[in-house]
Amino acid sequence: MSSNFLVPLNIVSNEGTSVALINLNNVDYFKDKGSSCEIIFDTTKETVQLDYTFSELKTELAAYLYDQQFAQTAVDVATYSLLPQDYHLEVEYTTTGECTITFPDVQRIAGRVVIITDTGGNAEVNNIIIKDTGGSELFRIEHDGDSLTLRANADSSKWYVY
Repeated sequence: MSSNFLVPLNIVSNEGTSVALINLNNVDYFKDKGSSCEIIFDTTKETVQLDYTFSELKTELAAYLYDQQFAQTAVDVATYSLLPQDYHLEVEYTTTGECTITFPDVQRIAGRVVIITDTGGNAEVNNIIIKDTGGSELFRIEHDGDSLTLRANADSSKWYVY
């Protein structure tokens, strides 16, 4: 694959089930295990147990790539935390007040792109502030109707304007 495809999937581990983003560029192959399947990563040769049958996994991937790859999320709250499925955040809340969006470190995956748009059209008065989990400001949208496109760098250590 020539670009990154980040897919949220339920991951089963000895600590329970959680949702994680899987970068399909790092996948070597999937192994059918009957009631579940394994994903094997070529870069680390690690194996992860998935909470899907192989058939469910194929259906889940197809649905995600078709419907969710460029999902739009309306943000009409004062604080919001980036989720695995978020791609385009449309911030309506600037009509009401300032909006702070937190980008958890776990969501910063190499090549991931996130777009934030002031759809409320009042960011000049009520800014949109993007922060990391520690509360440090990363970026700020302060002009009405502006958009900001961010991309995680290759080693997943920082977000850059794209």
